[in-house]
Amino acid sequence: MAGRGSAAIQIVLEKNDGDKINDVTVILAKVISNEGIDKVEFRVDDELRYTDTSVPYEYTWDTIKDPEGPHTFSVTAYDSNNVSKRVNVKIVIDNGIGGGVADVLDKAKSALQEKDADAAIKFCRRALKGEPGNLDAARTLGSIYALKRDWIKAVAALEKVPNLETSFPAMRDMAYYRMQRALLPENSANLYSDISAVDELRHKINDQNVKDVVQKAGSDSLAIGDAYFSAGRYVEATAEYAKVGNVETSSNEALARLVIGMVATGDSEHATRLIRPRFRSKKDDAPLRAAYAYLLVTARKYDEAIGVLTKDLTDQYPPALALASVANFALGKKKEALAFAQDAVSLSPKSVEAHYALALAATDIRVSEQEMAQTLALNSFHWGPYLNFAGRALVSKRSDRIETALNITDLVLKNDPKNIHAKQIQALVYLHQRKVGDAEVLLKNILAVDPTSPDILMTTAIYYDAKGDGTRSSQALENVRKVDPLHFDSIAPPLPIKHIEYINRTWLGRSGFFIDPATLFPPKN
Repeated sequence: MAGRGSAAIQIVLEKNDGDKINDVTVILAKVISNEGIDKVEFRVDDELRYTDTSVPYEYTWDTIKDPEGPHTFSVTAYDSNNVSKRVNVKIVIDNGIGGGVADVLDKAKSALQEKDADAAIKFCRRALKGEPGNLDAARTLGSIYALKRDWIKAVAALEKVPNLETSFPAMRDMAYYRMQRALLPENSANLYSDISAVDELRHKINDQNVKDVVQKAGSDSLAIGDAYFSAGRYVEATAEYAKVGNVETSSNEALARLVIGMVATGDSEHATRLIRPRFRSKKDDAPLRAAYAYLLVTARKYDEAIGVLTKDLTDQYPPALALASVANFALGKKKEALAFAQDAVSLSPKSVEAHYALALAATDIRVSEQEMAQTLALNSFHWGPYLNFAGRALVSKRSDRIETALNITDLVLKNDPKNIHAKQIQALVYLHQRKVGDAEVLLKNILAVDPTSPDILMTTAIYYDAKGDGTRSSQALENVRKVDPLHFDSIAPPLPIKHIEYINRTWLGRSGFFIDPATLFPPKN
């Protein structure tokens, strides 16, 4: 064995000259002295790497960070009298990348198929050592850490790639990982800045994607419309869908897209007129029925939406299951809502709508929070989940809950300046803080757009109660009970935060549920 020393200090290493190591290797040094050992230093090529002060004396060597080939590994032990002894051994780093990065990466993918994540990580790291800019290796490594829910390492795997922006799929992976990392409890201090950074990244990704699709798609209005829709540019998307031609003779595929575009831009009445003739003539199909059910859910016609979806629920069509979950939850049928949402996630694990439905329906708060994180990570520019998240923050015990909610609503309004629910949450937060004047400005703006919705009328009652105007508060409460006695039957205005919680978790009037073209018509490959 290497390193047999003097009688004063004896050092025995488990490695001999010429031994090969790879990946992460732990090297143990057995050190003996009658005087007692104060510390043991480990060096690689005379560079101090680690100092150990207690048995077992060992060094964990990540060989990926060092060049392949021979290195001098040294161990120096110091006794209590500061007498030292040093031994050296020649060790060879050999990570097997001489056969080429492609071969190593194939081994990583094979290991991943066999569900050996640890082996896959090793091979990915070797591939990246051989070619630090290998995008395929970095994405594979990131995906493995994502499976482990280690979002910090997943982000780090892609951050080191110099050519990341040449790949839209890789950038989408990065946005997903960064959002998951932002939502980690230990990251609360950086939550808003990280979410804002993800928002900017998503704009960059999707706007560039629009340019590419417009350039390549030619006259394919559906493809161009889908690119606009993914970028949150719903007005432009709807205009592209409308270019398909005569609505009466257009395909169900085109009409379904046009309908969800119109709903997203607030033109549900026109969408209803366009879609109903197709149902009367019995020429509907599953995607068109889902589009119609989506229209009905946004109009809070939940029973009617479930009726439209009956056949597709039997057929286990994922968009129908997600929509039925939301509709049932709004009707108070929580057991059915949970079952439909679970089925939707099981059948379509990458569907953001399915995860959002489960986030709303889950009775286990841990599952609900996990599904909300998944929703935000998959979602781009639908603002219902962001506002639902803001509402959840407000009813939590976090010290920064008010700041978090206002920051999230500010982000939504930056992207969607007319968003009523964001303004409503802000108004209620201001009323909670007794900033009645700030709340009044927002409330006037909201009432100018939507003066009859029961949740807004209740907000008005809360506002007048905060002002000390009992007469107007009582009148607003009476108006609420007339409009929606099923959900709003209280005899006194609730506290502002309680009203946000009710809107968020029970009424679902502002949940902002959505359906994407990619969900109705998933890619074939």
